[in-house]
Amino acid sequence: MASRAMTSASAAASARRPARASSSSSSSRPPARSAASAARAPARVVVASSSSSSSSSSRRRVAAAAASRPRDAADATVDPEVAREVVVVVARRRALVAAASALASAAASTSTRFASSRAAADDDDDDEDAAQAEIEAAMNSVLSSNSGEATFPPRVMFANTSPSVAPCYFRASSLWSVPGPPAETPTTSSWRDIADPVNGVVIVNATAYVTRGFADASGARSIADLGKPENVDVAKALGLDAIDDSYRRADLLGAAKRVDATTGDVYYDYELVASPPPKSCPSAVGCLYPEHIYLLSATIKDGTLYVFSVDAFPENWRAGAQTIKRLRSSFAVGAPEENEGTGAGAEAEATVT
Repeated sequence: MASRAMTSASAAASARRPARASSSSSSSRPPARSAASAARAPARVVVASSSSSSSSSSRRRVAAAAASRPRDAADATVDPEVAREVVVVVARRRALVAAASALASAAASTSTRFASSRAAADDDDDDEDAAQAEIEAAMNSVLSSNSGEATFPPRVMFANTSPSVAPCYFRASSLWSVPGPPAETPTTSSWRDIADPVNGVVIVNATAYVTRGFADASGARSIADLGKPENVDVAKALGLDAIDDSYRRADLLGAAKRVDATTGDVYYDYELVASPPPKSCPSAVGCLYPEHIYLLSATIKDGTLYVFSVDAFPENWRAGAQTIKRLRSSFAVGAPEENEGTGAGAEAEATVT
């Protein structure tokens, strides 16, 4: 009985010792590990325990099971710094792509504008080339028909009028178109639409006016008796204001005295510019272009006043001014064979106002 009681007490004591050991080990155990460590711990325990009691095939099965187990969510968490760097890189790449797209669009637009402007410039060049080719063709046509040598034949006026009016003439280039014969009355002789082969019509009309008995009415036996050319009231003294009011409105640009080298006859040459009447101008300032450009040459011979008036075409005046002046200064009274020195070879004393 006593031995049975001792055995029971010994067993109870043995049962209490593991509990205290467990309690003491629990109190001295370090803090609990994270869930991820706790999840991995059994695998390490199993591996550790199996290293001593299991075969190599068991170790392979445990390792395969551990490798196939999904990773913990904490292991998959992205570092915030890394996330920010990724966002910055993505933003930079998007900005670079947008900039490249904008540059490509600008380059395409610039290329289109350049192509358009170049095409327009090419069109202008083509127009200029065509115009130049047309001018050269006209000149070649004239040169081929006239052997390239211009002459200045006389264009005679009043050839068959009364004996009191002497014939007179002017000289125009053989390359020019001078439609004839002139339209004549007892006191006028007119050539119209004289054309330059390159510029077209350069003279609207070239008209000679005669006034019989002028010397008796004015007392002037020579044109020089009217005074210096620049002091003459051209429209009134030469009777042109009664022919056309534009002569009266005209401004004097130049005046010159010319002496025929062969006959000694004196001529007064004038240049006048007449603007349109004020009522016909679109503004109070005046009209932009002149209505008439008159080149005149006048002389008195045998008591009769002769006035030669060249009405130049304003739009082509600049292109043919010198040639038109030469035509005006070739005017002479008398038969052409009598005045071989008249024209470009005549002496002139010019006064420009």
